[in-house]
Amino acid sequence: MKMKSDFFKKLKTWGVLALTALTIGSLAACSDDKDDPAPPDPEPVAATYSISGTVYSSDATTAMSGVKVELSGAKSANTTTGNDGSYKFDLSTTNGSFTVKFSKEGYKALSVPVTVAAIASGTIDYSVNAALVKEPTIEPEPEKHYKTPTYSLSINITDADGKAIDAKDLVVAVKGGDIDITKNEASFELSNIKSGVYSIKASATGYDIASGKVLVNQVTEKVEGEGTYVVKTGATFTMKTATLTPEEAAYNISGKIMDTEGKAVTSTITLSCSDKSFATQTMNAAEFNVAKIDPNLVDAGATFSLSVKAEGYYSYSWVFKLNKVAAGQTWNEVINIVLSKIPDTPTDPDTPTDPDTPTDPDTPTDPETPTDPTIPSDPEISVSKPDATVTTDDLKEQEGVEVKEETTTEGQVVTEVKVETGTTVNLGTIEATEKDTESGTTTEIKDEITFTAPANTDAKIVMPKTDGENQTLSVKRDDKKETEINKTQSIESIIESGTTETPAITKEELKQPDKTVTVPVAAVERIFTGEPTGTKFEGAPLKIESPAPTGVAASDPVELPMTLMTSEDGIIWKPAPADMGTAKVQNGKMIVEVNHFSMFAPGFEMSIEKINSSNMKTEKKDTKYSDKIFTKDSFEFSSEVEDGIIYVDGNGNHLDYAEYTFAAMAKEVFSGLPNATDTKEYLFKKLFDKIKADNGSMNPTNGKFTMKSKKFTVPVEKNTSIDYIKLTTTYIVKVYSIKIGSTIYKIGVKSVNTQEVTVTYKSGHGHGHGDDANAGGGIVDFE
Repeated sequence: MKMKSDFFKKLKTWGVLALTALTIGSLAACSDDKDDPAPPDPEPVAATYSISGTVYSSDATTAMSGVKVELSGAKSANTTTGNDGSYKFDLSTTNGSFTVKFSKEGYKALSVPVTVAAIASGTIDYSVNAALVKEPTIEPEPEKHYKTPTYSLSINITDADGKAIDAKDLVVAVKGGDIDITKNEASFELSNIKSGVYSIKASATGYDIASGKVLVNQVTEKVEGEGTYVVKTGATFTMKTATLTPEEAAYNISGKIMDTEGKAVTSTITLSCSDKSFATQTMNAAEFNVAKIDPNLVDAGATFSLSVKAEGYYSYSWVFKLNKVAAGQTWNEVINIVLSKIPDTPTDPDTPTDPDTPTDPDTPTDPETPTDPTIPSDPEISVSKPDATVTTDDLKEQEGVEVKEETTTEGQVVTEVKVETGTTVNLGTIEATEKDTESGTTTEIKDEITFTAPANTDAKIVMPKTDGENQTLSVKRDDKKETEINKTQSIESIIESGTTETPAITKEELKQPDKTVTVPVAAVERIFTGEPTGTKFEGAPLKIESPAPTGVAASDPVELPMTLMTSEDGIIWKPAPADMGTAKVQNGKMIVEVNHFSMFAPGFEMSIEKINSSNMKTEKKDTKYSDKIFTKDSFEFSSEVEDGIIYVDGNGNHLDYAEYTFAAMAKEVFSGLPNATDTKEYLFKKLFDKIKADNGSMNPTNGKFTMKSKKFTVPVEKNTSIDYIKLTTTYIVKVYSIKIGSTIYKIGVKSVNTQEVTVTYKSGHGHGHGDDANAGGGIVDFE
């Protein structure tokens, strides 16, 4: 304490000297009062302000030159620090709130808020010093090399006793991938094949034909090293001895579950069917065999679904139909699945990311907050045939179709394609593949486009007449626009352009809690464009039939109504007029019917609404600096603050749920929907995708905010005593809705809008600004 004692001794000495000087000055003044006239009052001088300081390196001793310093707020300016690390902004007569930002390549940027208080007259300089910290240098991970998987398929043809067929005329045909071969052997292996589905057909004198499909599924497991590794799949087909009186067709579903090394993996295997008469079967095993499938299910075109789950492996699912065969024949659906191990490390630098999902480098991530493992992954979609096209010459060759030119009552020349009652016209298919990003399973998807004249009714397609006799009717799919609408469309991306129905709103208005904004959006499954524009379908609609969207329960017994959406620009979507057509999911299929051409999409009407959140704020008082006296004009304050986004109800109120996982939220939000659980999760994914796209790719994963430490540079008044420091947090609430039929389902998301630190002083404190160039300056300190 010697230093402090010396300080007070000096202070005492300075005080005596100052008092002596003041007394002498007073005496001198008194002696002159009688002789000199009183001086005139000085002219008032306008108050002027400035902000200056020095930028140091992180050791707070070495000055940094070349630092960019930007001033924003009541006045804007920018400059660069000199060789001594100093800078200065002359504010002239402008006071108010400012932010000073310091930045230099290789260092973390720093922003400091400054409040320049108004004074009656004089000059005041606010000193804002800064110490910049270097960005951490991350050593690059050593490059890893992984083996490339190759695939092999072994086939065994046996009799009922399990012995190899030795008939001389045995023919085994294999088709799939780039293979189309026949073998005269009962046992053989195909190497270096592609993953996919292979059709097998075995025939021999004295035996019934045995046929079926074998799945060679793609694996995603990464095996370190150079070269390749082999993923083996095998299947056995049994040929029954031919009889004079053939038995009815037989159908079997079987398979084995193994890892990439060929070892059996005990798994939870679930086999279900879209037909209620089939009882769902669940077993814990490494292999399965479900024989004697009811042929009536096959005749009805029933869809089967197989799911496989095992601890430590990625889950796998497969949807399929059994091919119908003749009496006496056997169809074998062999689903030998190779599961991929989940890596021990949570992240893999070589794991590809979705290029259509933008990430925000400024979005903070919390390593202690795990992602929800139940969130369904998005399949990788590849459209191999994006349009279905048919010419009028093609249509003329179809039975029951007549093509001719007609003139309407308005005098317009059109091409009429008349279809006889009960006749179906095939207008082509749009083809795509969907790859499961977790399991690597690839599924072929076809949009079948037809036009059917109802019984006892002639129907026709009316096309505006164009040049030439041979006109073209087409339906095109825009998969890139689908991804854009579903994955990246936020309020900002829509309002920037603005429309008559959705006027432009500034981004600043979006940050104002009291501003209410509602923007219509959409979730789409397909985006189609029909050409030529103006084509009409009379007497019956054009029908597009596709498999149910990925995620919808294959065995959901309840129809899922969809909305037929239409758009002029592909960005703003709204419900199509009632006379345009309909869309729905029923019996495992998505069915779209349209009566005239434009840009249209089966999907769901949605909206994003930013509600009035002005009354939502929290205040936290901190008294750890109570009764401290400031000797500087700013200090650095650290506090735990809220971060991330959380689920709330449609009014911004907290949700008191037992858990906030994806599956639990889907169940809560769509509790009143009669559809299956998987279908509810499919619908919640639509809401979830909008939330993620609209909030910088952040996931709301729990019912309360995460906490993180944050530093604030707080301006204060020198030589004052504080009462407490207050941290005020304001919020923004957005509500995301989706319309299913006539019912609207909603979920809200609450995010932090601003966090501000203010100082409350002890009442009755006294202070003075001073009028010299250094008044208010210095580095934070308490005495």
